[in-house]
Amino acid sequence: MTRALQAEWTKLRTVAATGWLLLGVVVLTVALSAVVALAVTYTSTGSGEDITKLSLAGIYVGQAIVAVFAVQSISGEYSTGMIRVTLTAIPRRPTFLAAKAAVLTALIVAAGAVAVLGSVLAGRL
Repeated sequence: MTRALQAEWTKLRTVAATGWLLLGVVVLTVALSAVVALAVTYTSTGSGEDITKLSLAGIYVGQAIVAVFAVQSISGEYSTGMIRVTLTAIPRRPTFLAAKAAVLTALIVAAGAVAVLGSVLAGRL
């Protein structure tokens, strides 16, 4: 399993789209959340809106980018024919799919945590 994880990490790390899509998740989530939080007018008695909900409004855009990232990382091997090499090196499909899912999950959780933290901080300001 360790070799499969290393192989999947190497494959995702060497594709340029991985970094750009994860950066897009963070930047667009925080930016949209900041815009929505700025659009609400606040008075001394409050805004009448749920500030936490408003500050997390960018999550929906982030989820769409995560879906694109997941599809791209899964189907990228099939479109280029590299799936044959991968399945030759790792003949057990459950191991291959578990490693791919683990690496994808780790990257998405890290990017999502940064995006949510930035969104909440933007909403708080």
